[in-house]
Amino acid sequence: MDTARTRLAVAELTATLATDFDVPSVLYTIARHAYECFDAFSAVLVLLDDRNGLAENTIHVVAEALREGRSADPRLHAIGPGYTSACDGAVTMISDLWAPDDTRWPRYREHAIAAGMRAVRAYPVRCLTASLGSLIVHTDDPWGTERPNEFGQVLADLTGIALSLGSVDGRRVSTRETAEAVLDGTKVIAVAIGILVEQLGLDVEQARLTLVRLARVHGVTPTEQARAIIAGQDAYPADPARSGALHPPADLAPPRRIDG
Repeated sequence: MDTARTRLAVAELTATLATDFDVPSVLYTIARHAYECFDAFSAVLVLLDDRNGLAENTIHVVAEALREGRSADPRLHAIGPGYTSACDGAVTMISDLWAPDDTRWPRYREHAIAAGMRAVRAYPVRCLTASLGSLIVHTDDPWGTERPNEFGQVLADLTGIALSLGSVDGRRVSTRETAEAVLDGTKVIAVAIGILVEQLGLDVEQARLTLVRLARVHGVTPTEQARAIIAGQDAYPADPARSGALHPPADLAPPRRIDG
């Protein structure tokens, strides 16, 4: 593992957490850093959702970075090590799925091996004593000794910090309220990305980056920009671009001067 790369990732995230940040964007950045720094097949952040009134919590993917622009297979995250880590607040791992002496999570193993996976690590996302979710990293080669666990747990802990510091509609709220807002906002962002894919002819990753760039030039968070894109689709279903949300504003504000 490139230690300089991991140090830069941590530096970028901690600097972001010292600003007025958009929580879903930070979670996506954490997933991307895990994917890149672990040379992984996929890195996925999941959060527990206890609002269904059932005995077992539901788990939802809220950020993902995957090879070849694929979408996360819920069978690899809703059961097995990832779910166990999220519920128990502990690191779970399988160093080599092909090893015959490890028979834990048989349903998960069946799906993971069929998908070409060889190893998995799941790092718990916690805040104080509460288990919120997990960061799940899959590789298509054995885990080996070059991927240190501490970096994955640092990223998971930064996820917990992001959730504890986040705000909703400009209000400071509890960690649980932030997590619930992320669960709801993730659906909004996914719909907006789908609109960008369809309207601009982009792939999913290009659409995600376009959403972030549009938010920056419009001076809003990606979640707010996603809501504007969906509102444009609702108002002008035949031509959502009429709303202006799919493109930069015609008159961009000049960059701010350091001296005021």
